[in-house]
Amino acid sequence: AALACQSLRAGECEVALAGGVQLMLSPEPFVYASRLRALSADGRCKTFSAGADGYGRGEGCAVVVLKRLRDAERDGDRILAVIRGSAVNHDGRSSGLTAPNGAAQEAVIQEALRSGGIGPGDVDYVEAHGTGTPL
Repeated sequence: AALACQSLRAGECEVALAGGVQLMLSPEPFVYASRLRALSADGRCKTFSAGADGYGRGEGCAVVVLKRLRDAERDGDRILAVIRGSAVNHDGRSSGLTAPNGAAQEAVIQEALRSGGIGPGDVDYVEAHGTGTPL
């Protein structure tokens, strides 16, 4: 969504699609994740919980249609949310494959707030990534 929003802001497009898909087409990823003890024993992901013991694999897909707010209002579109800002980075070096890099995560949050011209108290929703694997 970050690149789609960037293209909308730059006037490169009038409408953008942001989507993703996860398909499990082969057993190898299950075997690998099991060997790493990354899969939850009960198949449930307990992200951000002290009881996190792995993640549950699943399939799915989603696509959202993005437009500039003024264009969506002009066109009478049903507006479900407004993206004020976004940012992308990579955690870089950390203590392990499943361990977050706090400094990198803080930096990307600060950049997203800056790009939206808002402060932490203005945020209503956060889309976060968390596997639920134990640290």
